Amino acid sequence: MTVKKQASKVLVVDDDENIRSLLEILLKHQGYEVFLADNGADAMEIAESEVPDLVVADIMMPSTDGYELCLQLRSTPKLSQVPILLLTAKTEMQDKYSGFRVGADDYVTKPFDLTELELRIKALLRRKKMAADFKDPILAIGDLAINRNDFSVRAGDNLVALTPSEFSLLEYLMSHAGQVVSSKELLIEALDYPSGQGSSEIIRTHIKNIRSKLEKGDPPTYIQTVSRQGYIVRMPDKQ
Repeated sequence: MTVKKQASKVLVVDDDENIRSLLEILLKHQGYEVFLADNGADAMEIAESEVPDLVVADIMMPSTDGYELCLQLRSTPKLSQVPILLLTAKTEMQDKYSGFRVGADDYVTKPFDLTELELRIKALLRRKKMAADFKDPILAIGDLAINRNDFSVRAGDNLVALTPSEFSLLEYLMSHAGQVVSSKELLIEALDYPSGQGSSEIIRTHIKNIRSKLEKGDPPTYIQTVSRQGYIVRMPDKQ
């Protein structure tokens, strides 16, 4: 008897009916189970009921916009680790980084290329699924420890909540402790960006957010910057 693979659930939130219909057709064709909402308030109701594997949300919406939706999802325990992909018509990089600061994992700019959107969705879902594949889920460097099954992070005595993308970056840096890792490598290997896409500013913003959650002051204790080269998690000194 063949067990049918359960389809990933994707919640699409956009006040533009044409965009919702387009994404519904695209995602169902890819085999996803799709839920639709035209505003953030309805999206939260659906998310709490269905617990989607991914949320794709527009930023500019009436009432509850995409930024506020991110904050609400991240503050809801059972939804806090759901990957969030923002759709934005804004072209200024600062506007896009505002999404990262409130908990988004990635963004695609409107008008978007359907192939790029498919790749970003697949990458976010793949990283979420990979967590269940680790035989030894605990990774610890000094007093910094992560659990790759439940996405928990402990820095000293403190439990820290990271977004899925932040967790992926920290996990990659810890897996390569003692090595300097470039922004380009982090984009490709940790965040699954195709070669040539993304920018070092994306990594810089995510690292800044991770540090704000892990670190109590300057200079950084866990993730250090190596000028013009990248980032490093240093191995603790042997006693």
